[in-house]
Amino acid sequence: MKSLKTAGLMFACFGLTACVSPIQKMPANEALQFGTNQFYEMPSYRMDMSAKLINMGVTGAKSDTDVASTDTFNKYLNFFGKKFIFNGTGIIDTVNDQYQIIPEYGYEAKNINGHIRFPIVLDRKAKLLYTDLSALDGLITNIDNAGKYSRFDLSKLPIAPDADKKLVDIMRKYSYQMLGKIPAEHINELPLTAEDRKLNAVRKLQFDLKPQDQIAMFPSMWDEMIDALIPPRKDNAIGDSAKSSAAKAQEITEDIKHNAGLVTELGKLFSPESRDQYTVSFNRAGQIVTMRADSNYLINPEAMSGDSNQKSTEPTAPKSGFQMHFITDMTVTDIGKAKLIDPPTAENSVDGIENLKNSPIGKSFADKFDSTNNDAT
Repeated sequence: MKSLKTAGLMFACFGLTACVSPIQKMPANEALQFGTNQFYEMPSYRMDMSAKLINMGVTGAKSDTDVASTDTFNKYLNFFGKKFIFNGTGIIDTVNDQYQIIPEYGYEAKNINGHIRFPIVLDRKAKLLYTDLSALDGLITNIDNAGKYSRFDLSKLPIAPDADKKLVDIMRKYSYQMLGKIPAEHINELPLTAEDRKLNAVRKLQFDLKPQDQIAMFPSMWDEMIDALIPPRKDNAIGDSAKSSAAKAQEITEDIKHNAGLVTELGKLFSPESRDQYTVSFNRAGQIVTMRADSNYLINPEAMSGDSNQKSTEPTAPKSGFQMHFITDMTVTDIGKAKLIDPPTAENSVDGIENLKNSPIGKSFADKFDSTNNDAT
């Protein structure tokens, strides 16, 4: 009997060991990098996202009078700000090479509940983009096409082949690099909740990132994105049309580089106390199934003038400026089987340019539409 119990115990232990997935045994920083790669390589899946405001307002009033007026201003700012709703659903259908995002905006109070959605579908295989502008039917779309998708031909855009996949690879690369810089001792292991377990999570990690550090990657990342987007110029390209397209591509390049520089400068506005705290849970395959970004930004205008004395990277009392604290939650479901919601078809879609051109607002800008001009399209 004793030998049977021992054998049974050994069998149970072996079974438990066999159930441990690689993601559970990895060092924390390696697990984050592995999970990031899995996120970009997952089969079809659905993402549901929501964002909510925690606090927003002016900080660092210097006198009693300023404090009173600031408190009143912040009170109203938060009262209205917390009633706005920002949600979204994304569908990644890798089997059919189709991608969908449904941003949702709303305002909720005791006697009002209004939401507006703008579904967007990219059919990469057919090189078509669909937008559902039904919320604005009769204003920017032809009322005769109410409830239908507006369809746009992406094959006419002056972008490089496979630019979208190249952009994804670039984002994966920089995400991987950023997470690889986090020391393992700065990553915390958290217990799984009942909600985590419902999504088959087996490990949960939490870490902080500085917005300044993330923004610092932008210049080099933008440069790589530009190279991915702009098609290479052909030496034998001749004619006014080719020259015009090349000039416009160069103009776009310069604009993107200029904006990237502005974003880098704006990074200086963030006080050292600003941070994004990420909480991520993984399933047995190492795939991300939940993510929470707790973002607390302190904007300090003095930083741009070089007058800021903030040198500590530890949280302190808010300095004079503006605070925005919000939380974004994401869950990943239907891994391997997600399908588009209300997919576009030939029957429920119409030519986008024509749909916009024949709307009440579009008719006012009819001269701006030219269906024969590829660049305009």
